[in-house]
Amino acid sequence: KTAQLFRDADVLDFLGNIGVARILAITQEEGTSDSTLNPTTGILQSFAKSMAGKCISESCKELAKKRQRELLLFLKSLTQETFNGKAL
Repeated sequence: KTAQLFRDADVLDFLGNIGVARILAITQEEGTSDSTLNPTTGILQSFAKSMAGKCISESCKELAKKRQRELLLFLKSLTQETFNGKAL
């Protein structure tokens, strides 16, 4: 039961602002990046599609839906503000 709660917490982290910040930090480390945000946005798109479905508890499922919408909105805005992703 405790492991499931930690798993749900991780899922919510990945879908939220903490997850975005972590992925930005990891994918933009010197020597691991192509100097664009394209790999980062690809990972975030993948998280937005798949992470909410990994929740175990009902409370996680509810929170994940909200965070998923927020992440998708962020990615949509980022795409619009970067000329359909061309300026990433």
